Amino acid sequence: MRTERLLQCVDTHSCGEATRVVLAGVPRVKGTTMRDKYVYFRENLDELRTTLLQEPRGFENMLGAFVTEPAQDGADFGVIYAGATQYFEMCGDSTFSVAKTLIETGMVAPTEPITTIQLDTYGGIVEVRVKVSEGNVGDITYRSVPAFFLKTTNIQVPSLGEVTIDIAFGGLWYAFVEASQVGIEIARANMKGVLTAGMELLGEVNGQVEVEHPEDPKLCGVALVTFYEKNPEKGVDYRIANVYGDNATCRSPAGTMTAARATIS
Repeated sequence: MRTERLLQCVDTHSCGEATRVVLAGVPRVKGTTMRDKYVYFRENLDELRTTLLQEPRGFENMLGAFVTEPAQDGADFGVIYAGATQYFEMCGDSTFSVAKTLIETGMVAPTEPITTIQLDTYGGIVEVRVKVSEGNVGDITYRSVPAFFLKTTNIQVPSLGEVTIDIAFGGLWYAFVEASQVGIEIARANMKGVLTAGMELLGEVNGQVEVEHPEDPKLCGVALVTFYEKNPEKGVDYRIANVYGDNATCRSPAGTMTAARATIS
């Protein structure tokens, strides 16, 4: 067997959302900023994403985090976020997974009770705080890029009629839709309908609504549609379903979604 490239990967999950963290074996990712590195990776090394995250080694919901050298002084590592069908400028699930992987592989020496890791990302420095007790990783939190609410608007959807959506940014652009508005109940048994409606809405919102980050014109377009409904269970406010990519759904609440949702009053 001839070996052309060796990659060191650690498979993880965050609340069920799988992330393949790539620690070594990636050729040098050129760029003076993480935005430069993001673009260079996408244009020159995309075969690594498709090889590692798509079938047969991955699947449609697989996420990837490629650990690189940072571009900013004071950062510990750079991270390029990706999925099986696209790239992400930010990803909460993968941020949690990267932090745990860096500590548990020895790439970051843990400090108890809190280990702080500075990750350099497309959107800037993301500070991750990891609780560590007797060498074991516990709760992980992070301070992300600024999140904000953009607007509430209506769109016309061929199979659903007029739909009201809230658009907000939490590292990625989200369109929030109350599930009852489109006749959906969020449940595992209904995911086929959730995905079908979500993909139609995703296409329509990007065709009808101009969404652009005020500081980065390239950061445009809604990446995910989130259906939400009040949750009758005690201690939980909402049940949600995120739809993105090519007919995919998150298996976790999603850190970027939580940040975006928190901006909507």
